[in-house]
Amino acid sequence: MCGITGWYTWSGADRTSERIERRVLKKMNDRIAHRGPDSDGIMIDDNCGLAMRRLAIIDLSPKGNQPMTSTTGNSTIVFNGEIYNYQELRNMRELKSYQFKSSTDTEIILALYECFGERCISYLRGMFAFAIYDHRTKDLLVARDRLGKKPLFYLYNKGLLLFCSEIKGLLEHPALEKRTLNEQSVHHYLRFGWVGHPQTIFNEIKKLPGGHMLRIAKDGSLRITKYWDLDFNEKLHLSYSDAEKRVKELVEESVRLRMIADVPLGAFLSGGIDSSIVVACMAKHSPVPIKTFSVGFDQERYNELAYARIVAEKYGTNHKEIMIAPDFVKDAKKIIACFDEPFADASSIPTWYIAKETRRHVSVALNGDGGDENFAGYTRYSNLLRARFIRLLPLPKKDLPRTGAARMFELLGMKNEDRFQQLHTMNEPSHVLKTTAEASDSLMGKYYAEPKTLLDKWLYTDIKTYLQDDLLVKVDIATMANSLESRSPLLDQELLSFTARLPSNWKAKGDKTKIIFKDAFKDVLPQKIIEKKKQGFAVPMNEWMRGELGDQAQDDLLSSPTESQVLSMLDKEKIARMFALHKSGTPNGYRLWNLFVLREWEKNYLQ
Repeated sequence: MCGITGWYTWSGADRTSERIERRVLKKMNDRIAHRGPDSDGIMIDDNCGLAMRRLAIIDLSPKGNQPMTSTTGNSTIVFNGEIYNYQELRNMRELKSYQFKSSTDTEIILALYECFGERCISYLRGMFAFAIYDHRTKDLLVARDRLGKKPLFYLYNKGLLLFCSEIKGLLEHPALEKRTLNEQSVHHYLRFGWVGHPQTIFNEIKKLPGGHMLRIAKDGSLRITKYWDLDFNEKLHLSYSDAEKRVKELVEESVRLRMIADVPLGAFLSGGIDSSIVVACMAKHSPVPIKTFSVGFDQERYNELAYARIVAEKYGTNHKEIMIAPDFVKDAKKIIACFDEPFADASSIPTWYIAKETRRHVSVALNGDGGDENFAGYTRYSNLLRARFIRLLPLPKKDLPRTGAARMFELLGMKNEDRFQQLHTMNEPSHVLKTTAEASDSLMGKYYAEPKTLLDKWLYTDIKTYLQDDLLVKVDIATMANSLESRSPLLDQELLSFTARLPSNWKAKGDKTKIIFKDAFKDVLPQKIIEKKKQGFAVPMNEWMRGELGDQAQDDLLSSPTESQVLSMLDKEKIARMFALHKSGTPNGYRLWNLFVLREWEKNYLQ
């Protein structure tokens, strides 16, 4: 993994091409040095400047440094990610005439581009964000992997295209010295705890969605194209036993491909089904004990360490545990500052801690992300399936606390689509803002209509929104802040494409989830792991928000600095009531964390 940066400019009828300044480009690149501490480089040619920070994983020699120019001299690339089938691609008949100068996966992309142009993307199996500058046509191609595992932000305005792996790099450019808050994105953040693509928290900056590519020509014309999507509607015709066998084959292949590295690697092990299966597959393909890492809390109800130990012992891993003590508050602001947009998924806290400890031992860690999206593992799926058969009940009063019976009545009275979105909601914007005029919340609705069956609708919508804008952001930022590469075997494109075409009731039915996944690996995992109730990466936020963290949040949110745009939008009376209810026993910890993160983010990026 690495960090990439770029600057593209052009001349037009009303504009003279802006000169690319090496000093500014270097400053942008240096701002993301944590993503690639091993080396850096800059290329400037006419209307394009490319820069990158390298975390060396494949071919550790200087031959793998970037920006990398093809042996023909026709194109130059900066690339962040890993191409897991690069060894297979290198032997393609069409690439036999290309003179490779390194053994990197980076150069494979260059060779494919010179042979197939932008169609090169269709051959890539992995995670990536890259930019290729064509010295012949002066065009720039920018692409992001199918699911959006690797980030890519850009600004396109007034004869200028800037892009970077993180927003903080873009903010070093003078064009963004005066940036403005996107109020619709604030509404989305308050509701979900993250900002959905293609918008960002800033009006001037956009996200390139996963599965899309951007091409800009020397005249400044911009084209953004979707090159890939999942198909949940065309189902496969095969037996359950054949599908079960194929699931196991694809998972094992995906894990094996992600074990290719020229540096030490390990795995995050939570003790849940997904990470346990990944570790089991790694142990099968490794001649030496796997290094595994788990994180736990003092509060027993949030602790899964005992289950992680069962798997570690079964497969003889070199296992390490990290405990997060209640005094973590000193790191809270540091973790919040890693994210360039407000980001309220509290599991980013243990993810940051485990990444920090893991990096002391390895450079690459495999994880279990994707099992829930592939095989319908979230408990909300089984809850929603049951809710279909419950008679609709009237909605409660709007001002009732969003807990207990009132919450249940509210959900049961909604349409399926609204109920699904509500289960993702942290704060109703109207419950915390002064104004009652709310921005559109169509982030999830535009995906919901695509698949035919109800469960497929939920899976597809989660993959397009919650996975891309929450889970993948969390893992990328928390790991790269610690210069650690994280790989997700269960998000392999071949596996996803296969499972999307399986009947939905092979994944979840009644109160059962991950049915075919568990069946495929029933002879591999300890029975205690298979039977274990899903816990998720939960943290004791309600408890923390009744301690030092809550005191700090209350001081920040109820203070009155005149320069704060965020505080001017929030209704302090509503928030004060929320704090009072929380201290008296109504659990509002996650909602308060959502608001605290927004205010802390503003201090870092707007004031």
